[in-house]
Amino acid sequence: KMYNKEWIVYCKEPFQNAIVKTNTSYQLQYQINAIEDNGWQNISNGGTVTNIPAKESNLYARLWDGTNASDYATFQISDTVEPKITEIKEVEVTETTIKVQVVATDNESGITKIEYSSNDGANYVTGTTATSTEYTFENLEESTEYTIKVKVTDGVGNTAELSKKITTDGEKFSDIYETTTEYTDSEGNTAWIPGGFAVGIDEDINKISGGLVIKDSKGNKFVWIPVGEYKTSVGEIKTNELTRRIWGTTNEVKEPIPVAGDAVIESYFYGEGDSRSVAYNTIGAFKTSVSKYGGFYIGRYEQGIGNVIKKKVNPYVGVDRDEAKTLAEAIDDGSLFVTSELISSYAWETALNFICQTNEAGYTLATTISYIYGNLRTGGLQNTGMYVADNYSNIHDMLGNVHEWTTEYSSDSTRICVRRGGSADHTILHAASHFISDTKAWDTVGFRTQLYIK
Repeated sequence: KMYNKEWIVYCKEPFQNAIVKTNTSYQLQYQINAIEDNGWQNISNGGTVTNIPAKESNLYARLWDGTNASDYATFQISDTVEPKITEIKEVEVTETTIKVQVVATDNESGITKIEYSSNDGANYVTGTTATSTEYTFENLEESTEYTIKVKVTDGVGNTAELSKKITTDGEKFSDIYETTTEYTDSEGNTAWIPGGFAVGIDEDINKISGGLVIKDSKGNKFVWIPVGEYKTSVGEIKTNELTRRIWGTTNEVKEPIPVAGDAVIESYFYGEGDSRSVAYNTIGAFKTSVSKYGGFYIGRYEQGIGNVIKKKVNPYVGVDRDEAKTLAEAIDDGSLFVTSELISSYAWETALNFICQTNEAGYTLATTISYIYGNLRTGGLQNTGMYVADNYSNIHDMLGNVHEWTTEYSSDSTRICVRRGGSADHTILHAASHFISDTKAWDTVGFRTQLYIK
């Protein structure tokens, strides 16, 4: 106290800031980690002392009237809290580069250093130190999985680490389109490339009849499914309508019969236009987009762990239908140009018909249960895109590997959800199969995303 007047010193987050206040008009002064006659610094009432340096620091404060000083008060501050790394985001992935962004916080002494390093499955390369939350790894090998590791250090030396596996791309793509643009391939077929996506340049991924591939900035890949007339690679005109279908029985090879609207199939299965479907409120927007643009996209691969649509990753299994729906909808990440959703019966049937129309095996692919054509009845789940036989029109694992959730509706009173496709673990189901289910997670069921232009 000085002349019966009081002053107060207290700490306020973040760590390196402290608030000094008084209820008098006297001058406040402070020092950090010292009490020297000439070391006092003035500060306004309620002012903030910044950049307190050490892990354990002492803040001293006093009152000064120009001649006399009060006794000082002291406050010891310690920062023992580690920084927090929330996420390593994939900003852009190319054939030879990986650009990442780090989401990290430290509410005490603040982040002062970020170290980035990577390995190709063996040893970490020399780490690179930066103050930026973004970093690009360059001169990497194509189609190689790297473990990206980030180490964050705060102002007093506390650290935190996080790592993430990311695979470089082995295919070449255009620059990312700024707006949705019509695309015409070398065979005269057209598609639309949405803003925020790049289109395949390599010959085996740049034609619609063979499966036109696009990817977003994070490396998620999709294949265009044409609706209406298009030309095959030999110039034959095909028509692929957006509709549900009745397929043949197991190993029966015949063209499917179109189904009008959302009518029941096989006694149980109704389209998304039925008011009981989980996609009843969204299927209209999907159909409108397809009508306007003449097609839509589906995930090139089954959705993988980390919510990615990429090759060589573990497919999601053990997720219930509603979680699959949520994850699929998160893929568009608030895009202005596209909407992503859990695949519908309309998209599934139309994509499968396109596959059958454009591959030599034809409609065998829809009803076969032979492992010759896909990962069917093998008993062994594989990473996405790794079963070589199940790659048709650049769409992988649609015949087998895992069953896939859809938004189709089942009228069974206890099993209202529908899974589609064959799997490595089931003996009788094929690509065109419906399978009724409750909503719970199964260790043989994953999912796939449909993507359409807004």
